[in-house]
Amino acid sequence: AIRLEGARGPVAERATALRAALSPTVATEELHTRNSRAFWAEMRDGRLIASGAALWRLTLPPAAAPMLAEAVAPWPGAQCVFDWAGGLLWLSLPDGDGIADAVKVRALAVEAGGHAVLWRASDGLRARIAVFGDEADSLAALARRIRANFDPAGILNPGRMGPAGAAAR
Repeated sequence: AIRLEGARGPVAERATALRAALSPTVATEELHTRNSRAFWAEMRDGRLIASGAALWRLTLPPAAAPMLAEAVAPWPGAQCVFDWAGGLLWLSLPDGDGIADAVKVRALAVEAGGHAVLWRASDGLRARIAVFGDEADSLAALARRIRANFDPAGILNPGRMGPAGAAAR
């Protein structure tokens, strides 16, 4: 999917030129306002990729995304979807050995100059893996204090930002 944005006239011209350039090799379809908004909302929310699996949201330098996708391609069940011209990579992995996968995904993201966040996973996997990965002690302490101030009882989204009850610690 390719998103074209801007003034109506130039966007229409670019869409026509793009469809003409692509037509010899691939079928194209233009999504208009309602369908386009629905499609890009699904992309933004990570819903275009398999549900029932661990979903990772990797922010990367755009040039690094294809290399990272190539690195995870041999993993059984791995699926990738790119957005932000490659600056965002959605990575879906089956709920297998989540901890080992988390270590590998985060290491690949850091090596590529980016960051990986566990976006969606089973409750069991979320209980074993930190959403944002290892934080420096000072940053983790600051995050705990902020969560404790906003949610002293630890009842809002338990387990979403870290292990359940983390705000109360």
